[in-house]
Amino acid sequence: GTTVEGISGGGMSSMPTQEDMGPKNSTQVRFFWEFFSPEGGSYKFCWCHNLHDQPCRTASHYPVEVGVLTVIGPMNSSNKVSVVRGQTVTSLGPLVGEQLDHTKDFLRVMSICFIGEFVALSSESQDGQVTWQQEGEDADPLSYGFGTDPISAEPLDNYDVCWCRQRVPGEGCNTSWDFITAAARVIIEGPRGGQEKSCDVGQDCPSIADISGVNLALGDRLAAQIACG
Repeated sequence: GTTVEGISGGGMSSMPTQEDMGPKNSTQVRFFWEFFSPEGGSYKFCWCHNLHDQPCRTASHYPVEVGVLTVIGPMNSSNKVSVVRGQTVTSLGPLVGEQLDHTKDFLRVMSICFIGEFVALSSESQDGQVTWQQEGEDADPLSYGFGTDPISAEPLDNYDVCWCRQRVPGEGCNTSWDFITAAARVIIEGPRGGQEKSCDVGQDCPSIADISGVNLALGDRLAAQIACG
């Protein structure tokens, strides 16, 4: 069989202890993983009988299918998008996942999920909030966007769009610690802000060198203005 990424032990559960055995001893057993954060989707439950000559250490030791595990959430490996600083991005297309629900699920752009900070995307979204674009009551897959204001966040080649589900309406999904799972990766393209260059009056200033940014391209241009736009 093929192991599942995002689960400790390569998908194999920890060894149950006597405390994990149910009231009828071997007829009910609790299995668990130390870390569990796979992509959304359906996975097979496969069983291994721990014999002395087969210690359940590799995927091939689990030949018996005993059920299906449905993991509700996004499939982040399928979701990578690029946007441009200064542009409005109201829709980024579908977000791929398992049983996503625009009434329960929340998305925030962060420097890194869980341990990072919310990213101020624009004047409209100072806390990195991402909006769902629901085209119908049962629309699947869901589409998402960054609101109606131009993106002003600093260009970076790897922001996280992080996902959280409210299990109780109105509770949770407020702090960075609630947003553990990456639903997508976002590249914000364009020049970085705060760059200062100088030229002397009356002297030739043929070039402004070393403007830094992300994915700057042939055909990009600069203009000197009192105020941009």
